[in-house]
Amino acid sequence: MKDKLNKLVGRKVLLVVGCLLSSNLYGQEISKVETMVNQWLGLERQINALESEWQQQQPLLTQRMRLLELEKEQLLTMLSEKKGDSSQVEKQRLALAEEQTTLEQEQGVLEQQISLLSNQLNALEQRLPPPVKQAWQQDIGDTDSSSESSIPLQANLARLSKLAEFDQRIAVVQMPINNKQNEQILVKQLYLGASSAWFVSLDGSYSGTGQVTDNGWQWQFDDNSDSSAISKAIAIFEKQSEADFVSLPFSISSLKEQ
Repeated sequence: MKDKLNKLVGRKVLLVVGCLLSSNLYGQEISKVETMVNQWLGLERQINALESEWQQQQPLLTQRMRLLELEKEQLLTMLSEKKGDSSQVEKQRLALAEEQTTLEQEQGVLEQQISLLSNQLNALEQRLPPPVKQAWQQDIGDTDSSSESSIPLQANLARLSKLAEFDQRIAVVQMPINNKQNEQILVKQLYLGASSAWFVSLDGSYSGTGQVTDNGWQWQFDDNSDSSAISKAIAIFEKQSEADFVSLPFSISSLKEQ
């Protein structure tokens, strides 16, 4: 009997202990659930706050995105136009460079031709009548002192023009020349163009002819020439005498070097 009683009491004690243990475990689970619920509620509040903020910011962000897209399109358009402008500028630059090269080449050829013309005219100068030679001397400085092609060219053309103008007319010039004794004699010279001339001293004691030769312009005194005829021709030209026929010595052959 006593054993049965002890067993019954032991079972009751175990039951009570088991209930107590179950009660403690249940309380812990409730505490965990409450913590999780609080965390979930906190997350819900954060989500709601984020959604509310997004709804407020979304129109502004959408507008900013649209403006950025427009700005991007404008920049792309400007870059495209700039690229096109750069290509056009490069084409123009290349065209100008080619034109400059061509002009420089033509300038070089022109300078060579002008230099050749100047040399030819300088060689011709010794064969000119004294009045033309003196006129040319005024232009020599222009052809030598300037580096610009246009100035020597203009000077050379002026020299040729003076020669052509003198060659197409009759001219009378008074200047001294040297006789065979190397004495200066003041004479009047009657030029028929730029290749032939006659001269007579003021007192009529000296007379002769002048011609272009291979050795340049030369004067030839001729004691047998008719100095009165030369003087008369000059007087007629200067309108100091009535017009008349005058016979003057003329030779188409070049004089030999004295």
